[in-house]
Amino acid sequence: MKKTAVFILLVIVVAAGVMLYTFVFKGEPPPEYDQYSPGDFFVTNVKDSNRLLKTSVVLELDSKKMQDELKDKNTLIRDTIIFILRELDETDVRSPDVQEKLRVQLKDALNKQLGTEHIIGILFNDFVMH
Repeated sequence: MKKTAVFILLVIVVAAGVMLYTFVFKGEPPPEYDQYSPGDFFVTNVKDSNRLLKTSVVLELDSKKMQDELKDKNTLIRDTIIFILRELDETDVRSPDVQEKLRVQLKDALNKQLGTEHIIGILFNDFVMH
């Protein structure tokens, strides 16, 4: 009788442990997002215009381990961003969806240039044509 009671108690404890592990501990840990700023701002000529575009960009990263690598490649990052921004003409800059298009274009171009997929988004702190 004692052995049966101990066995049932043991089964209950093991079942509770499995349920606790399954529902509490097995969930994936939250992703560790980070941000990287490649500098204060960018000022470029607007294509076929006398106007200038001023913007600041922040890269959203899926890993907190990318900071040092991005700092080492900051010149390449800035060059890539400026190259893309200089291709915009006044019609592009005035377009209501220009920032959304640039988010995709910059993210794809930077990931390709850096040989990574860790850049998951682009944020603009300002976006002004003078």
